[in-house]
Formats: sequence, C-alpha cells, structure tokens
Amino acid sequence: MIRINLLPVRQTRKAESLRREAVLAGLFGAIILGGCLFVWAGLGIRLSSVNAENVKLDAEIAKLAEDVKRVDDAEAAKADLERKLDVIGALRAKKTGPAHMLDELALAAPEKLQLSAVTEHQGAMQITGLAVSNEVISQFLRSLEASDYFEQVYLQNIEAVDLKQSSSTVVLKKFSLTAKRTSLAPAKSKKDAKDDEKSAPAAPEAPAAGAAPSAAGAPAPAAAAPAADGTAPAAPAAAAPAPATPAAPAAGGTP
Repeated sequence: MIRINLLPVRQTRKAESLRREAVLAGLFGAIILGGCLFVWAGLGIRLSSVNAENVKLDAEIAKLAEDVKRVDDAEAAKADLERKLDVIGALRAKKTGPAHMLDELALAAPEKLQLSAVTEHQGAMQITGLAVSNEVISQFLRSLEASDYFEQVYLQNIEAVDLKQSSSTVVLKKFSLTAKRTSLAPAKSKKDAKDDEKSAPAAPEAPAAGAAPSAAGAPAPAAAAPAADGTAPAAPAAAAPAPATPAAPAAGGTP
C-alpha cells in the first residue's frame, strides 16, 4: 500500500497564501498612502493659491485705505470750509443787517408815529413807540408785515398816555410790539413789487376792426375813410335826423 505525505504541500500553500495577503495589504496601503499624498498635495496647492489671493487682497485693501484716507481728508476740509463760509455769512449778515433793519423801520413808520426804543436779541425784536391813534399803529403793523426784513409781527399792548405841553395836554397811544428779523432779504421787497405793479402803465386797448385812428380830441368824420385798393369802400354815415314837425294847434286855439 502506497502512502503520500501531504504536510509539506499544505505548508507551501499556506505560505503562498500569506505572501499573497501581504502583497495585497501592501498594495492597498500604497494606494491609501498615494491617495493621502495626492489630497495633501492638492490642499497645499489650494492653500498656496489662497495665500496668494490674500496677499493680493491685502495690497488692494492697503490701496483702498489710502483712498479712504484721502476722501476723509477731503470731507474734513470741505466741512471746515463750509463752517468758515457760514461764519463769514453770519458776520456779513450781522454787519449789514442792522443798517437795513433801521432803514426799513424808518420807511415803515408813518408820519404821526414816533419810535421810542428798538431792541434785538438773536433775531427777536421789541419795538415801542408813540402814535396819535390806533389807525396809525395799524398802518405801521401792516407796513412791517409787508416788509421782507420782518416776520411774525405781533402787537403786545396799547395804552393811552397824556403828554403835557405848554398850554394843553395831548392824549397819545403808547404801543409795544414784537417781531422777528429775517436773515437776509431779497433784492426787491414785496412793497416795491406792489408799487411797481401800481405804477406800471396800463396796456392800450386794441382798436376795433376796420376803425381808423383819429386825432386826440378831434371829432369823428361823418363818412368813413375810403378802403384800400381792391376792397369796397365803407358805407357813408347815416344822415342827421330831420327836425320834428310842430304839432297842430288844438281846435279853437289861436294860431
């Protein structure tokens, strides 16, 4: 009977299986390691690109910061210039305002009215004076309201006062009013505009069609002037009416 020893064959097959598994494991590990290296290289390239973009953005931000600084400086200079112009305008208004205000007060005051005191504080005015009647005070108020240098004109009070003269006593009206002075008035006031409208000559009326102009104060002719060439002459004026016939005497009366 023949006997075969199979133990070496089994060991050989087992060793070959172990070698095959080791090769597969090494190949699988190499693949994983290669993938990791590929991902790491891709991340490095991307990181380098992001860093370069950040450097570019930082340079642009620095450039824009310089532009923003120049704009801020320009706005600060503009604000300072506007503040100086406002101060100059206020100084000019304060310089020329009182002269115009007093001139306007003198123009608005009627003949039978006398101002006693005029005070001003930050544009608010207090005016006191004497007048012969309430109508004169009312006229003064209307003149101030029509002026472009004053607004919000309000009468505070009116009281009668006795002014003693050498031989008699005169009763006058003492008044007090408040007003607000405007900053600047236009070149032409509302009162001047109204006066210009009143003084403007009226437009002449258009003559009627076909009527011939006549000299001033001359009587109109009895017949119309002949028409231009190629047109029919105008009809002559109607004749004067005949005198009325005297009425017949009544029966039995004297002729």
